[in-house]
Amino acid sequence: MSRRKPIRYSGAGMKCPYFSREEKLAVSCRCTGGMTPKLYFQTPEAKAAWCGKYCANHAYYLCPMCEMLDDELLTS
Repeated sequence: MSRRKPIRYSGAGMKCPYFSREEKLAVSCRCTGGMTPKLYFQTPEAKAAWCGKYCANHAYYLCPMCEMLDDELLTS
């Protein structure tokens, strides 16, 4: 019986400066203060749609998480 290696996600195509890492059903953002917000999705397709709309797009600044993190940086 062979063991399958876990899928590794590189995030190579992500444009958002807050992008940290991705998993099968989640995306993590990088921010200050040791906080690492993580968005969970119901399906891989839902995650791919989110990433295509925000993380991997030059319009990443329209992402609600990006807006929240920008506000956090401006007020700290």
